[in-house]
Amino acid sequence: LAADGHGLITWVAVRQGSSTEVRGRLLATNGRPTGRDFLISERVFDRGLGVTTLGDGDFAVATSEASPGQAIVARHISADGAIGQPLLLADTSPGQSLVAVQITAAENDGALLTWARSLGTFPLLQSSVEARGLKLP
Repeated sequence: LAADGHGLITWVAVRQGSSTEVRGRLLATNGRPTGRDFLISERVFDRGLGVTTLGDGDFAVATSEASPGQAIVARHISADGAIGQPLLLADTSPGQSLVAVQITAAENDGALLTWARSLGTFPLLQSSVEARGLKLP
């Protein structure tokens, strides 16, 4: 929730064919949904996602997405629901996975993202934690 009480809720939806997408909906200061839900990402790999409120009342969402491999991607979502261009933060080599993405707001509309890079099929074996700071446009 933003300081004035408006917010963004997000969820992972499974579509037919077992592909997944991240959707969102804005909340008014009284907690009631405003407008319709909207698509944030349609290429989700790991169902975990990170969401944070920025200092200006906008939001940032980070996901682990399927691309040719996998990628950690952040998106700036304004208080009116406009979605900024995705920012690619990390990608994988064959046989790796990027999971457990988290995002935390920092000063001046910046953010800190963390995720685990795992080798092999079980995400907690042979994994390392990585982080990157960024400024969202």
